Amino acid sequence: MKTRLLLLCLCALAAGAPSAQARKFSTYYTKFEISIQGQMTEKWSKTTIHGPDYGCPAREEESGGATIRFATAGPQKVTAGVYGGWHGHPVLQISDDRYGRSQTENADGSAADCSDDFRPSYDGSACGHREWRASVSLFKEKHFGFNFPADDPKYPFECPYPDKPPTWGSDDYWDSGYVISRYDSGVDWLDAVLASRCNRHGRHCRPPKKTVVIHNVKHVSLPYSNPASPGTFDGSYEADIDWTATIHRLEKVHTGR
Repeated sequence: MKTRLLLLCLCALAAGAPSAQARKFSTYYTKFEISIQGQMTEKWSKTTIHGPDYGCPAREEESGGATIRFATAGPQKVTAGVYGGWHGHPVLQISDDRYGRSQTENADGSAADCSDDFRPSYDGSACGHREWRASVSLFKEKHFGFNFPADDPKYPFECPYPDKPPTWGSDDYWDSGYVISRYDSGVDWLDAVLASRCNRHGRHCRPPKKTVVIHNVKHVSLPYSNPASPGTFDGSYEADIDWTATIHRLEKVHTGR
């Protein structure tokens, strides 16, 4: 009877305690709350010059812009560790106000109707305001940044969308959301939120700050001119990125030791 009772107690303790593997895994990650808010404004114009001997059109004129705003609806819980980076996908509320126009032209700049040979002129009426929610992916790399699904699928083809500038890279995917992700903060988030501060002798170490604020402001200027086709393309893509991330640590830093 005593033996049976002892076995039942041991089973109850085993069921109520986390496994050694789970305990080991959990010690590598620290709990945080993160809030993100910001926006990107873009403005672009592009002229494609085919020349009067090309046929219709001799020129194509396109221009437009957008203001993309994004913010988490309050602090979002995530974890982070030296070995695995960020875990968790905070949800963003995103709004977009996009405008644009495109026109096919004769060599003198007058409007040209090219029928079905080229896409017709668009007056921008298919653009406008959009709102949606999306998960944000925090970069696991050294510099703090993030990406989220962009607005391109939210608009029909008749809403002029900026083409990829040649300097972006021929093999790299392009849309307005990727501009935000490529121009990250440059802040070493591992050092900012997980690293202790010690004196030059490695002593008297203090834990990292409980709350870290990262503010990222970038101006992007990418020309449409292409050295491979001089005189064919003109114009530029301009964007201003401004966002703030507030990272609040909820517990002591775990290093897996």
